[in-house]
Amino acid sequence: MKTIKERFESKFKKLGMNDCWEWQKRISPFGYGQFSINAGDTRQAHRLSYELYIRKIPRGLCVLHKCD
Repeated sequence: MKTIKERFESKFKKLGMNDCWEWQKRISPFGYGQFSINAGDTRQAHRLSYELYIRKIPRGLCVLHKCD
């Protein structure tokens, strides 16, 4: 059985070392990638990415969903 991180990594394409990670799956009407942890628990991909690769999102931190 794949971990959440392994499942998550199969949903985006990373072109180069400094490029954006292009989300390949479900996108909300507002342009946010969406990822289902399990039934009834869907997360915004950019926020889950931060938590998987950096740390738990501290209160008040704004996590952007696209490269700026």
